[in-house]
Amino acid sequence: MTAIMIRDVALCYLADYDYDSFSLNQIAKDVGIRKASIYAHYKSKEDIFHTVLLHSINYGKHKIVSFFHENRQEPFEKTIESFFYWFLKESKKNKELKFLLRIMYLSPSKLKHYSSGYTGTLLLEFERLLKRYIREKIREEKLDFSQHEDEISLSFLTIAEGCLIELFFADQPRYEQRVQAILPIFLKGIY
Repeated sequence: MTAIMIRDVALCYLADYDYDSFSLNQIAKDVGIRKASIYAHYKSKEDIFHTVLLHSINYGKHKIVSFFHENRQEPFEKTIESFFYWFLKESKKNKELKFLLRIMYLSPSKLKHYSSGYTGTLLLEFERLLKRYIREKIREEKLDFSQHEDEISLSFLTIAEGCLIELFFADQPRYEQRVQAILPIFLKGIY
């Protein structure tokens, strides 16, 4: 239980601040243990980071899969559009998604090689999920796309990342402005 408490406190710091802005002393204080007790569960601050990253990636995968599963009865275009607003809402209330967004664009320099491998894998898995979802929608809705599902999923991922950059570095209105500007162009381009 203490290991999970340590992970969750670290997650709160990592979702809102950079890696170097907190210490093991702060985590121990917030959990209500001595700093030395952390070492019964984790080898180092990097080990805690690793645990938070893996937890957040698993959580993020689960949330994204759940989104597409819960919206499987909705038309393709509606689901694609609602994904952006769903992610906006989820990233505000879920520290794991907020952390993943932060780590994709501001990974700690000394852990960049490590975290980019995991986030890159997450993006590849998201791309595979999109391909599968698009194939299902082609069959179910008899959609006639001018592009192959490989290109559609990759282009969707590209525009999603562009919008997420705006969400992370700017603000919600700018994010929404980007989404509203790019979605009609994306949808027109795939038909």
